[in-house]
Amino acid sequence: MTALAYAIITLGNTILTGVMSGWLIYFYLPPAGQPLVPLALFGLVTLVSRVVYIPLNLALDRLSRRAWQISYIVGGALFMPVLFVLLWTPPHTSESLVNLLYLSAALIAFNLACGIHQAPYEALSTELAIGEKERSAISNWRMVFLLIGSILAGCAGPLIEALGYVQSMWIFAAVAAPFLILPGLFLRRRLKPKTQPVERLPFLDNIKAALGNPAFRVFALSWGLMWLGTTFTFETLPYIVTEICRLGKADTAYFYLSTLIVSLIAYPAVTGLA
Repeated sequence: MTALAYAIITLGNTILTGVMSGWLIYFYLPPAGQPLVPLALFGLVTLVSRVVYIPLNLALDRLSRRAWQISYIVGGALFMPVLFVLLWTPPHTSESLVNLLYLSAALIAFNLACGIHQAPYEALSTELAIGEKERSAISNWRMVFLLIGSILAGCAGPLIEALGYVQSMWIFAAVAAPFLILPGLFLRRRLKPKTQPVERLPFLDNIKAALGNPAFRVFALSWGLMWLGTTFTFETLPYIVTEICRLGKADTAYFYLSTLIVSLIAYPAVTGLA
């Protein structure tokens, strides 16, 4: 039950980040309408908002202990749905620097909340999964919820076309919030803080040890390239569907869901090989 409660948090994360990856740039830079922010500066704002995520993760890794990990997980989760909705409510309906500053502040705030939530969440998995059986169970459940969250996020196009951006994002936030917050409250009651202090390497020694591991370097590079490729794919797909294929926003669901079906089919084989 603890592994299931831990893994289901992935569902809430995937819904919010999946919708953001697929539609945020399309919302602020619509191909057939008035852009809301200067085109040349949108990428810079996105880059800055992502960069703040890196030192935050490193800091939280040093500050968090098991007694505080759940507090960080729940605390970040409380703000994520609200900040997610704010991303879609710029103050002006036409291009302006005010919208750019608003987007910058909202993105940085969302990434900070996401980092406060996500960094201790990922670290907690090593304490829950003591043996191979536990690791396998957590991994399988997280993949299941990742795919379910991706399917729900892939349905954003039809919802946006029917209700508009703001109402659709309130729905996604309302769906994601319970999966982000409630499992953390359950884990807080089930997990007890460690009574023995954990010896930790100094910060720089920790970094050197990680980078000195050849397997870690391969893993980090492949993981980064995977996320780079998927981010490009998800962010450009609405443009491909509407501008190249000349279809509506609702039709993006077919493109997203087809890739997820392939993932579902391949997952058992990949798991067996792994």
